[in-house]
Amino acid sequence: MSRITERDARGHAQVIEYYNTKEAIDKLAAYEDMGIPTVDTSVLTHALIAYGGDTQVDMMIEEMSELTKALLKQRHTQQFGCQYDRRVKATVEEMADVYIMLLQMIQISGEPDLFDEFVREKILRLSLRLFADGFTEAAAGNGCGE
Repeated sequence: MSRITERDARGHAQVIEYYNTKEAIDKLAAYEDMGIPTVDTSVLTHALIAYGGDTQVDMMIEEMSELTKALLKQRHTQQFGCQYDRRVKATVEEMADVYIMLLQMIQISGEPDLFDEFVREKILRLSLRLFADGFTEAAAGNGCGE
């Protein structure tokens, strides 16, 4: 893991920890089975340096809002059958934006291992809940990619 120190608008030092490209790809490889792409995070790191963490957090909030709006529009068009294909494409594009920003939020947090731990824990909990609710096929794995 590497660290970058930068100054925010108030002159306060901010330390950003991030995985180098190989570490990031190795860490994200566990999610490939779910169809989540691995990416070269060096551009994301440069964006954090160029724009600062606060700006990127604001961008994350904006992108999540745009995804929410796209999902609602997609649901509406699904009900009424108009322009559904275009809405699906717009929703997937917003999902990509949120994913990119989420990777930056993981970098900003400086806790990628904790993030990974929470993801695995929550998937395992969902798997157990599905099993308890009688959806045994969905819960066949242990939720940890094994």
